[in-house]
Amino acid sequence: MQLYGEKRSRREVEARVGQLGQIGGVRRMTLTEGKSAGVEIIEVRTGAGLAFEVTPSKGMDISLAQLWGVPLSWQSPNGDVHPGHYDADGTNWLRTASGGLLMTCGLSHAGSPSVD
Repeated sequence: MQLYGEKRSRREVEARVGQLGQIGGVRRMTLTEGKSAGVEIIEVRTGAGLAFEVTPSKGMDISLAQLWGVPLSWQSPNGDVHPGHYDADGTNWLRTASGGLLMTCGLSHAGSPSVD
């Protein structure tokens, strides 16, 4: 396997780490504080430098994505707000918008709501 830029056998890797989870793996957790309480996160880390967090309760969005520790996704100051706080009135949805790798304003628009 390719690990940190070097080719290693599974046996070589296991001889150097106490647990393969140190290098990569999948971990499921639930946030417990503030407006993020109840948001489920699935953290995925690869030994090749890619790490990301999937949020099933938010349409499987990829909340955080990093490659070798460098952010690939934009996250809003709101954080991973639980969908129960969503307010569809006008632009109030922006109070709970968390950003993420898959959040988009559409293919041809960014800005205030408009009629297409």
